[in-house]
Amino acid sequence: MVRTLPNGPDKRWRHYRGASSHPFFSIQGMQRVLETQTNHLLVDTPSVDRAQDGGKLWVHRLFWGIEQGSRTAPKQGLPKRSITEMIYVPDDIADGLYLLDLHIAPFAAEAAPSRPILYPLRTVS
Repeated sequence: MVRTLPNGPDKRWRHYRGASSHPFFSIQGMQRVLETQTNHLLVDTPSVDRAQDGGKLWVHRLFWGIEQGSRTAPKQGLPKRSITEMIYVPDDIADGLYLLDLHIAPFAAEAAPSRPILYPLRTVS
């Protein structure tokens, strides 16, 4: 889960417009995410890619292992990964480890609404 700053409640209804309307992941940043073996990435921005990248979606493609410029999925199939964009994480949700219960609507499409539920993981002493 990635929460950007500033983290005001206006994120819940903010209109993002223009080429630099939101923070995005660099290729190197997404490579670091993949090194952590993350399968389900939640971000509070409209996209992990730049707002105007000409439809290349380089960071999305890297996350799912799709070759840049390809219009087909890899022969071995796509990894079982998801990106949930436009979340809002209030400041009172502490940084830390959580169990993610991700409910995804059963749509046969490239995108579907989801309902992520977080359960904090605590160390037992």
